[in-house]
Amino acid sequence: MTKDMIAEAQKYLTVNNGQHERNIIDLVSLSKNHTADELIRFLKNLYIAKKRRVTKLLEMDRSTLEIDRNIAGMFRIHLALRTIQQSLEEDDAYEQKPKQTATAGG
Repeated sequence: MTKDMIAEAQKYLTVNNGQHERNIIDLVSLSKNHTADELIRFLKNLYIAKKRRVTKLLEMDRSTLEIDRNIAGMFRIHLALRTIQQSLEEDDAYEQKPKQTATAGG
């Protein structure tokens, strides 16, 4: 898990309203004490919790702005998750690629 990958995923989890930025989740801090698998599991659980919240809100009042905020959060979490997962898949593919050796002669 590289700093660049965390920074890229963090961009999706940072909201700028024109006056100040707010982190939905601070992946940089979390990544210092947790593995990539733990971050992925956390983000998936947060996504599921937001999805459940949206379902409850839809049952109560379909016009509430909180539905929009939760769906936007879900989308941002999804994008951050994909960023992390794709980066890890690329790392795995790179590590599994057979190393070519130079042949002598010629």
